[in-house]
Amino acid sequence: ARMDRIEENLKQIMQVASVIGREFAYRILQSITGMSEDLKASLLNLQGLEFIYEKQLFPELEYIFKHALTQEVAYNSLLGKRRKEIHERIGQAIERLYAERLEEYYELLAYHYVRSENKQKAVEYLSLASQKATKASAMEEAKSYFDVCMELLDKMPDTEKNREHRISLLVDSYVVFVHLFRIPEYYELLTRYEPMVAALDSPHVAGPFYGRLGNAEWFFGLFDSSIHN
Repeated sequence: ARMDRIEENLKQIMQVASVIGREFAYRILQSITGMSEDLKASLLNLQGLEFIYEKQLFPELEYIFKHALTQEVAYNSLLGKRRKEIHERIGQAIERLYAERLEEYYELLAYHYVRSENKQKAVEYLSLASQKATKASAMEEAKSYFDVCMELLDKMPDTEKNREHRISLLVDSYVVFVHLFRIPEYYELLTRYEPMVAALDSPHVAGPFYGRLGNAEWFFGLFDSSIHN
């Protein structure tokens, strides 16, 4: 009710900020809105109305919604199509503003692109986030990114590029399944997608895949099949 009573431009700024997240960087908000001095004045107004407050000044200016419910209401007040557009623009802004240290933002980029229409970018950053989590030995987190990525690929066009991406993701996730003691699940996925690999006729994809399949078969004592692969 309080949001409905504020000026339309303030409401729109709150809506865009809500898509960024409960915490949002000024640089990203400014990049999306294209505003400058007017934006600073509007944010001061929103602070005065106690919708948001400054979270930090350094290393860069960030704000936070005073209440999580405020952010949720602002987010849900946007039409689905508009939300998706803003999520993609946020992803693009992060890529542009933090290009020199993009690895720090893989998880955030995956979050925004998954909620946009740009599913290719979503798959790209989900894969990178999974690999990053694997290197940090955060295997449960890596597996969650893997699962979302595979589900997303199921809904995307069945192109050769998407098939190769699926197989590469499966190959790269071997260590995750091993450390989580989920070799049976991994073996089931390998056997499920083996016909897809055979149909691709792509040695650079098939080689690593059959290496993983052989390792899994060795684990289960299927030595003849393992040697063959």
